[in-house]
Amino acid sequence: MPPSSLLQSLLLLLATTTTLLRTTDAALGAPSAPVTATLTEDPQVSFITPQGAAFKQATSPATVTGGAEWHNWHDTVICRPGFVASPWTVEQVVELVKTHPRVRVVGLGHSFNTLTCGKDLMMTTLQMDQVLGLDKLKHTVTTQAGVKTRNLIHWLRDRGFALPTAPYYIDQSIAGAVATSSHGSSVVFGSLSSLVKAIKIVLADGSIRVLTEADGDLFSAAKTSVGALGVVVELTLAVQPNENVWRGLHHIDAQGILAEIQKAEHNALAFERVHYWYSPPLKGAAVKTTVDDLSHKHEPLPNIGEATSDFYYRTVANSSLQLVLFRHIAQMMKDPNTHTAATYVMLGHIANILPGTYKLSDALPAQQVLETDLLRSVYGKYDQYEFAVALDKAHDCVKSLFELFDRNVTNRDDFRVPFCLRYVGPGKEGLLGISHGGTRFYLNMDNYDVYNRKGFSQSMQVIKDLMASQTCEARVHYGKASIFSPMGGAWSTLDARYVQDTVGYDVYARFVAAAKTLDPAGKFADGLLIPN
Repeated sequence: MPPSSLLQSLLLLLATTTTLLRTTDAALGAPSAPVTATLTEDPQVSFITPQGAAFKQATSPATVTGGAEWHNWHDTVICRPGFVASPWTVEQVVELVKTHPRVRVVGLGHSFNTLTCGKDLMMTTLQMDQVLGLDKLKHTVTTQAGVKTRNLIHWLRDRGFALPTAPYYIDQSIAGAVATSSHGSSVVFGSLSSLVKAIKIVLADGSIRVLTEADGDLFSAAKTSVGALGVVVELTLAVQPNENVWRGLHHIDAQGILAEIQKAEHNALAFERVHYWYSPPLKGAAVKTTVDDLSHKHEPLPNIGEATSDFYYRTVANSSLQLVLFRHIAQMMKDPNTHTAATYVMLGHIANILPGTYKLSDALPAQQVLETDLLRSVYGKYDQYEFAVALDKAHDCVKSLFELFDRNVTNRDDFRVPFCLRYVGPGKEGLLGISHGGTRFYLNMDNYDVYNRKGFSQSMQVIKDLMASQTCEARVHYGKASIFSPMGGAWSTLDARYVQDTVGYDVYARFVAAAKTLDPAGKFADGLLIPN
């Protein structure tokens, strides 16, 4: 089937799916909602009481397993700590912290490096998964650390609010996303770390402290803590009303992207909430999404990508049809003609970012569970990289990247999944915030080639060398793969020194000073960014 015909068929399928969803919801039941606290009915401020639903597991003991392995979300990172613990309450966190000399904290494990690993206790806060309250006057939400970002977005949407910015991948814990400065595309709002108004954290001595703007560098360090300061148990984040917005979808080529980057150097605000999806095998072809804040009177569309994913898991998953469907999709995505295969991948991606009027929570591009599962099922394991380049270097850096493909120094065919390119401002990020000091251009790329070729990808190595060169001097994402290691999961002292070089020694020194104030003995130190 030609790609153009496939797109028409895909749009018809999506329209049919939306209709089916409306007629089958009553029979099948709505998708399972996140477990949340029972709220009071105050029209302006909603908070739980200490006896509310959020504390229903208070009598459940923390699960502590000795000699267990911990795996990241797709088994590219394996840690072997002495113990793995899953506390339900803040009190259990305090007790665990007091009784172990070394502690590392993890969320859902959507990380592509070994910074999360520890040799003594690894603690996951996923059982602490309650949204605690919404302040409609202050426009803030308070949530426990283990709430999945997707569930928080849905919880807010149901109450007429939205996060002003959100990552493309939203199936990580909110505390993990904040700790690594995860982001969408926003010059104004920056990363999730910029939304933080207060952080409740359990310190090395078991004391509990709430950090706010009044705490200066301690708060600034905790906003992007990389897990090195203590156990974050609650966060208060800025939110905004979930207004109608327009999501645009545009074709753009490589030269068009370069021209816009050049304009952004002088007027970054003109590129608020702009994403580019660049496919190397399509030789410069890309699509661009925009989100216009101006209110639209049209009735907002449903989140078709989310609806399709939910419909699939309620009706197709684990049925005989699933095998047939996945086999057919795999044949398309693994087509020997890489241009054709990349076209199918891009068309499937476009189906998740169709233009129209949406609520803000649905307009911000987000990867659906079905898309994640399909990519993993078809292509297998991968390393994910992200590089953030200062705007005054971004044009020459990205131009050099495109030239690597044009000169066949890097093989286009090794990247069937499109790169995600975005602008992220500094907002009110923490000291280690990736955009700290000024707006940056971010390049996110998935490398499946490293596992298909048993440990080394020449194509990816050439790109990493470029990003670390003076042409780019890119900062790296703390949850992504190593810029130096051939296999991305293993961060080393080289990566730690590179972070120091690119964020600046003065800023890094302030972060280390804050870490030593909150954790004098280095109980939470990762051994690299903060030495043991």
